[in-house]
Amino acid sequence: MSYEVLFIVSSIIVLIGGLLFINIVINKTKIQAEIFRKFLHIVAGLISILALSVVKNEYILVIISFFITLLLLIIKHKKVKYLEITNGMISFSFAYTILLIFFGNIYREIVGISIFILTISDSAAAILGSSLSTNNYNISGDKKSFIGSFSFFISTFLLLLLVPVYTHIFSVLTYDLTLNVVVAFVLSLQLTLIEAISGKGYDNFFIPLYAAYFLFLLINPVNTLLIDYMLIGIVLSTIVVLLSIKARFLTISGGVATFLLANIIFGLGGIKWTVPILTFFVLSSLLSKMKSNNKEKAELYYEKTGVRDYKQVFANGGIPGILLMLNTVKPDELFFLMYIVFLATVCSDTWSTEIGTFIKTNTYNVINFKLIPPGMSGGISFIGTIGGITGSIVITLVSFSFTSYNLFYFFLIILISSFLGNISDSILGATIQGGYNCSICNKSTERRDHCGKPSIITKGYKLITNDIVNLFAGFLSIFYSLIIYYLIFI
Repeated sequence: MSYEVLFIVSSIIVLIGGLLFINIVINKTKIQAEIFRKFLHIVAGLISILALSVVKNEYILVIISFFITLLLLIIKHKKVKYLEITNGMISFSFAYTILLIFFGNIYREIVGISIFILTISDSAAAILGSSLSTNNYNISGDKKSFIGSFSFFISTFLLLLLVPVYTHIFSVLTYDLTLNVVVAFVLSLQLTLIEAISGKGYDNFFIPLYAAYFLFLLINPVNTLLIDYMLIGIVLSTIVVLLSIKARFLTISGGVATFLLANIIFGLGGIKWTVPILTFFVLSSLLSKMKSNNKEKAELYYEKTGVRDYKQVFANGGIPGILLMLNTVKPDELFFLMYIVFLATVCSDTWSTEIGTFIKTNTYNVINFKLIPPGMSGGISFIGTIGGITGSIVITLVSFSFTSYNLFYFFLIILISSFLGNISDSILGATIQGGYNCSICNKSTERRDHCGKPSIITKGYKLITNDIVNLFAGFLSIFYSLIIYYLIFI
């Protein structure tokens, strides 16, 4: 035990010393500081990997990792002098803790490979991107470079090619070079997109978790089928995204998010899971393109627009993607039911808004029933409600042939849950979603900036946007569906 304690203590001293050195000695030179931060990032990653071999008890590793994450959060919150803690550090520590919980007992190689990919590829992208590139892009608020993203892809691809050579758990791939190359290509592409679209250091959280999840699936005997579907998904996703961007259904950031999400959903779920979400996306996008004076006026003041960015894509499709991933690990038809309920809810909300603003009709605040402008969050109308119910029915109709549940109960659960979810969306929009007043034209708006000036908040919270409300409402609809499900079947 003594050498384990010595390793842990010395590792903490090295990391804290590195932070102090960066903040006290070299922080005056921005470029040097960034290079040293990445060097410290590499050291932290290698220490985390080495700990998997040195510390044999996974419970000790989990406890230490958890308390380090907690300590980083406290230091960041208290703003301790000379110890500048970034979101990336906290994200890395949190991801490592989660990986240890799920894989630390049996599949430590998965943890090590996932952390190694992040450690090497992310550092290569940052160092080469900042040193060599002048061509930058911005998807999620963080400036990225094309050279950096290419470096991330190449380094991840090369690392994954070596996985079957130096590990035993994936030895099934050692004897098929073609499959090995395809696996490396597919995962490298997905991780590169995750890195490109993750801002504020959150790539340190999502990259190792998704890498570990994907590698875990490869232990499964159906790994060849998985890769085949992933390759088909890449082709179909590319076609859908290019057409959607051309038709102005998606922004560039929305296209990247859709490509990644569609590739995962088709690759893991096939036709069964793809048809419902594709139906929602295509029909809702076409509906959003229907123009009227009411809709054009609404889009000037409220968050909802017909062109979806990455936030809207993940708000509507992120949870369904996670439900599918959970179903892949532990298949259960209940995951599919929750998946359809969530999609029916966001479809209901979208159709309520689009149809309610397209057709001139009275719109009322769901809390006090006062008249409000069409399109404002928290509003309900008769036409909009009918439109929302229609959206739920459409999603249910394209899904019922894929389920093993009794069709009557399937319809009942989805329609009631999505209706309650849509009402919840309106209630949340009327109460906690941020509402503003334009400081120039004095109009009510949901935009933080209007008429070229910052708006003045009048209700709710700045952090609660329409996308967050949609996400909350989707969660609530799943909660409602589980209550109804257990009332029926138990």
